[in-house]
Formats: sequence, structure tokens, C-alpha cells
Amino acid sequence: MGIQDIIEGKKQWRAHLARVKALPPDYQIVYKEMQRYFFKVGPVGLTDGSLLPGIVDFFEEGVAAGKGVLELIGEDVAAFADDLIKDSRTYADLYQESVSGKTDAKGKPHRL
Repeated sequence: MGIQDIIEGKKQWRAHLARVKALPPDYQIVYKEMQRYFFKVGPVGLTDGSLLPGIVDFFEEGVAAGKGVLELIGEDVAAFADDLIKDSRTYADLYQESVSGKTDAKGKPHRL
């Protein structure tokens, strides 16, 4: 990764954060809690993927439709977040596999 990639990544992240800050306060609170959760347990490809920008897109559509955030995602924010990553490998999965000897040093599954 070169310096230009780092600079471009920072620009994209700042633009992403500006979109989050433009959301109503209740949406911002839910987004930040989901983001914190994903950074703790989230999918391995979180930083390379479109999960967080996709959530902002979804929230922006909800705002445009005049819906409250809980009306959009339901009362159980944790269940909604879990459902988004249910088919993704998480860092917890990698750790569990490494402890049980099912992965190599790079986190790739052993072939049986």
C-alpha cells in the first residue's frame, strides 16, 4: 500500500463520516453502536468491504422515507447487526479455529 492509497483511504473515510454526521441524531447513535460492535467482533473483511457504507445508504433511504431508525431496523439493534454479518467469518471465528488447530498461521483453514 502506497502513500497515495493511504491518502485516498483517509479521504473516503472522512467522506463516509460526513455522511454519518448528516444523519439525524437517533440514526447516528445506532450507527455508532453498530460500528463499535463490528470493530470488536465484526467480519474479517470489514475494512475492505461495503458493510458500513451500505448501512449509511440504508439509513439515508430511511431518513428520506421519513422513518425513525428503530422503525427501519426493528427494536433489537443487536439482532439486526448480527443478521448483517451472519454469513461472514469474524475475528472470533479465526481465533477459535487457530486455538482448535483448524487453521494455519495465516488464518487459512486447513484442508481435511
